[in-house]
Amino acid sequence: MFLGLLAGFVTSKNNGGFASVRSETWEGFSALRSAQGIRIEVQGDGKVYKLLVNSMYRSDFSTKNDGQWHMVDVPFSSFKAYYFGSLISSQASLSGSQVQELGFMVTTTSKFSEGSFRLAIRSISGF
Repeated sequence: MFLGLLAGFVTSKNNGGFASVRSETWEGFSALRSAQGIRIEVQGDGKVYKLLVNSMYRSDFSTKNDGQWHMVDVPFSSFKAYYFGSLISSQASLSGSQVQELGFMVTTTSKFSEGSFRLAIRSISGF
């Protein structure tokens, strides 16, 4: 069983180049208030994904393509602030008390070209 699945085919044709999913604002994220970061349990495909917070903060994380579930810790200190895809600050000061929305994204970058992707998410918590 898993919490969510981000899967499909991403292409840069027609000004594409990314796929993403985002939660709604949820008061339950207040459990992250005293955390140092976000721990996600994922089953990936060997690609690099972005963890999104409040549609503004992003941090990359790598996945393994071995069919196993893996815990990934993403510290708040690793997040950078963006506005419509442009970097605002590489020294974003994000804390658990600011988290209202979470999301995941895959993009066509130097780390990943066009093609299929699959990221299963089994759990999200603080650490």
